[in-house]
Amino acid sequence: MIKLNIYAMKAHGQAIARGDYKENSSPMMPICLSSVKLRQLHQTQMDVRTSGDPPSRIEGYTMREELAGLQIVRLCEFLQHIECKDIETLIRKIVDSNLK
Repeated sequence: MIKLNIYAMKAHGQAIARGDYKENSSPMMPICLSSVKLRQLHQTQMDVRTSGDPPSRIEGYTMREELAGLQIVRLCEFLQHIECKDIETLIRKIVDSNLK
């Protein structure tokens, strides 16, 4: 299992370095960026019906897979931005509670 907390910190740092938002930005900034990726994923899903699943920039994956992965990364950035203490445990608890 990957260390999601470590990757979330790295992704958050990269977003700040890219200038997507600042350390003291409103939590709405990462949510807005996540919303953009979700709209791109939705559009790609709609386009698959007529033109097939385009390849990703990441070898071995489709564009839908890449955009879904980006959505996960953006949401992890958000959790890191709002100072979630343990993202992995949060996700584990959510999954486990939904299985019961």
